[in-house]
Amino acid sequence: MAKLDANAIVTFIVRLIVSFGFIILMLVLFFSFRVGLVNDDMQRFDMEMANTLASSQLTSHRNIFSAEKLFAASQLPSVCEYEYSMSIESLGARKVCNQNSDCIDFCKEVLSTQDPEYDCNFELFGQDFCECKGSDGWQDGYQWKFGKAQGKLYNYKEEKFPTAIETKTGAVLPATITITSYDSFLSRISCIAQKAYDTKSKNAAAAE
Repeated sequence: MAKLDANAIVTFIVRLIVSFGFIILMLVLFFSFRVGLVNDDMQRFDMEMANTLASSQLTSHRNIFSAEKLFAASQLPSVCEYEYSMSIESLGARKVCNQNSDCIDFCKEVLSTQDPEYDCNFELFGQDFCECKGSDGWQDGYQWKFGKAQGKLYNYKEEKFPTAIETKTGAVLPATITITSYDSFLSRISCIAQKAYDTKSKNAAAAE
């Protein structure tokens, strides 16, 4: 029976470890690069979506959203690439108050309801201000949220952009629009189905 060479065995084990280490390193680099590409693509999507919405039917002027139209809106335009959500929040719209009754008209306008829940929030340091209870909790200014993620998420990307809101009284307030894109199983399946439908429709139209 041939005698095993200890040096050969050690050399083989070292080479095996190095080979596995190299393979693992390549896999890590590959998936890191892929995640980076997906993040860049989703960031581009958020920017394009914000630009599209800035001139949509939800605005009164370019990049000025209409409070009246936002209150009337029920959903966002659908797209194939990713699911997405949008939130718009006014900046610097707080109303100073001395008592709860000072907040009635403010909350009626901010929530677009005739029977709002309101409160004059006490501040130990600084001026008291009005808060109005909306569907997502208490808020001290205009706020809208549309859309949400569905199903299992693979990734998401959130971007904020400056914008403005035109109130029902005609005042224009600075605001922030937040676009969050979601890469999910449902969005991928929906996109495949949508592309298949569009392709079938184009082929049918071309055949006529």
